[in-house]
Amino acid sequence: TELKMTFSDFNYRIHNGETSLEAQQRILEVFKSIPVNEHALIVTHGNIMSLLLNHFDKQFDFDEWKALKNPDLYAIDKSSQIKHVTINS
Repeated sequence: TELKMTFSDFNYRIHNGETSLEAQQRILEVFKSIPVNEHALIVTHGNIMSLLLNHFDKQFDFDEWKALKNPDLYAIDKSSQIKHVTINS
C-alpha cells in the first residue's frame, strides 16, 4: 500500500502531499522547541507520532505503527530513550 511505502521510503510523496522526511522534520521542530528541563505532552495522530519515534528508534516502522492502540502513550526522556507508557485501570 502507499501508506506502507511512506515508512520504507521517507522521500515518497503521496498525491503531492508531504513526504515522511518532511513530516518528521516538522514534528522534530515541535519536539525540539520544548525546553529540556520541562515536561510536555504532545498529542497527535499515529502517523506523525510514529515518525517522531522513528527518529529516536529506527526499529519503529510500519509494523509498529500498525500495532498502535488508540490511545497509545510514549515517553521520550532527556537521553532520547523511548518508553511505552501503560496505564493500569
